[in-house]
Amino acid sequence: MEKKTPLTIAFISVLLLSAVAGTQLVKKVDAWPPYEPDAESLITISVSSPEDNKLYNTKTVKLAFYVTVGENTSRSLISNICYETDWQKENKTIFSYDGYFLRELWVQLSGPRTFTYPISTSFQSLELTDIPEGNHSIKIYATVWHYSSIEKLQSVFESYLQYRDLTMANHSATVFFAVDTVSPKIIFSSPKNLTYDSSDVFVNFTVDELFSKCFYSLDGQDNVTIAGNMTLAGLLDGEHSLTLFAVDTAGNIGSSETIYFSVEVPEPFPTMLVIASVFTVAVVGIGLLICFKKRRKL
Repeated sequence: MEKKTPLTIAFISVLLLSAVAGTQLVKKVDAWPPYEPDAESLITISVSSPEDNKLYNTKTVKLAFYVTVGENTSRSLISNICYETDWQKENKTIFSYDGYFLRELWVQLSGPRTFTYPISTSFQSLELTDIPEGNHSIKIYATVWHYSSIEKLQSVFESYLQYRDLTMANHSATVFFAVDTVSPKIIFSSPKNLTYDSSDVFVNFTVDELFSKCFYSLDGQDNVTIAGNMTLAGLLDGEHSLTLFAVDTAGNIGSSETIYFSVEVPEPFPTMLVIASVFTVAVVGIGLLICFKKRRKL
């Protein structure tokens, strides 16, 4: 039989002693401390992003918020922070405090942890991606534990905190927002690809959603802002092009197809020339008539 080295025997002895000591040191506590509803008002969740009731034109939105415990912060710790969305199936935990209570010995050996003191203020920031189109909500949950006193203890392999008179409180906050990444569509009713006999051409169009701004470009010139249907006045004879643009309430920009049309105003009827000709004929006729009468008198 192979002899065990003194180092091996010493290590096994330490494990056995630690197991016994650990078992004696472990403080049995309930899975959750007693719930204290009056402490809910001490928890504040302040969401800075996304903004409540805001419309975004991107599928990636930052989630940023503060969790703070108001009164008695020296005797409170933020235990857990998670959130849920209407488009994801499960809650997402983004903070979980790991620094209290002695763990089982095998857990200490398999997963050493860095000792940390409890916190009463936490700022969280992360990006939410692939958010679908439409209206959405995010609900943030925070769990806070309150205690009467705290003591730092040391086990064989790790330090831990012992809390007394623990109670628990929860708080949540919900923010609503919407995502719209689709550009508005613009459809022309007029003008059409025709030749118009007037220098004033009516522009009639529809947009498939509410828009905050609309403008056009005529013949590739600078954009001109308009409120809706309008008339292009004083157009010169020749070919023209017209493109419309619309900006929806989310900031998406949509453009219409470019319409090509022509203007050819007929030459005006020469009214003055006709009047002058008639006047001339009348004068000549009257002159001839007077001359004819004078000759008959002779």
